[in-house]
Amino acid sequence: MVGRTGAGKSTICLALSRIVEIASGSILVDGISLAKLPIKEVRKRLTVIPQDATLFTGTLRFNLDPENRLPDSRILQVLEEASLDELMARDSKGLDTLVTENGANLSSGEKQLICICRAILRVSPTSQCVEKQDRRA
Repeated sequence: MVGRTGAGKSTICLALSRIVEIASGSILVDGISLAKLPIKEVRKRLTVIPQDATLFTGTLRFNLDPENRLPDSRILQVLEEASLDELMARDSKGLDTLVTENGANLSSGEKQLICICRAILRVSPTSQCVEKQDRRA
């Protein structure tokens, strides 16, 4: 989401994550009302990439897949699609390349791309939400 100062980007994020509940109307995602889903599910499935990229001290793999649930091939595919192969080529350690505190050893652009890759890799199917929604109806 991109917009000018005061355009409502933060307000939309607050409403989507249900930090602030809407007073009237509804928010539908893929035809499902967010108000009818468990708040934990809604927040688990949202990913916000702040303007200032957040990286953790550890390996590149940890920063991309902190739950260690994805195969290297999937992580490498997303890195390649984001044109981060040059980053990988710089260090023979590959996904085990060290990321220093706050990603100080990376450029601002690399940090942003890593955060975008993390968001892409975090995406999980919405079928669980749909199934839970359907059972209540």
